Amino acid sequence: MKTRTCVWTACLAFSAAFSALHGSEHRSGVVRLSDGQDHEGEIWFTNGQLRVYESAEGKSGRYVNVTQDELTGVAFTFKERSMERPWRFKEAGSDEKEYLPGTYPLVNLVAEVTLASGKALTGHLINAPVYVRVPDLANPMDHQTLKFHMKYQYQGEVGQKYEDLVFVEEIRFSDGKAAAAPGADGSL
Repeated sequence: MKTRTCVWTACLAFSAAFSALHGSEHRSGVVRLSDGQDHEGEIWFTNGQLRVYESAEGKSGRYVNVTQDELTGVAFTFKERSMERPWRFKEAGSDEKEYLPGTYPLVNLVAEVTLASGKALTGHLINAPVYVRVPDLANPMDHQTLKFHMKYQYQGEVGQKYEDLVFVEEIRFSDGKAAAAPGADGSL
């Protein structure tokens, strides 16, 4: 009996430490992908925060950390998109390129991160995973965790078109838990 109590206490301590290390709890909302799929469920980020490089055109910027508790939403829009040709260097050490057949899509995105304070940060979202816990259709008593990577640039494979690239287009929190923390402009 004493061993069970020790194991149970250790599990609770680990759980508390894990929660403290990885930030705040999950929040209800919807993750919309560029192909139109919506995934509604509990949403969270690694360490409970995002990092945004906010800058104006042609000027140096700043890195801003935003906790998921400060967020009301994140939306991505196209900054640039192009069809590129694959290439390689003709020889090792040479700067002469040799173009290969075909094209692939290259997309650069801009993130608009909306805060509970009403302020919006616009810039590059530093690569971050977003997790969504959704009900498991096969077993309604269980759930499934989906993971999507958010980044500012996506490159397709040769032969793909823009429509073939699937990325997070928008995150909307629906739980109303966004907290305008003191100085809720993110932290530098």
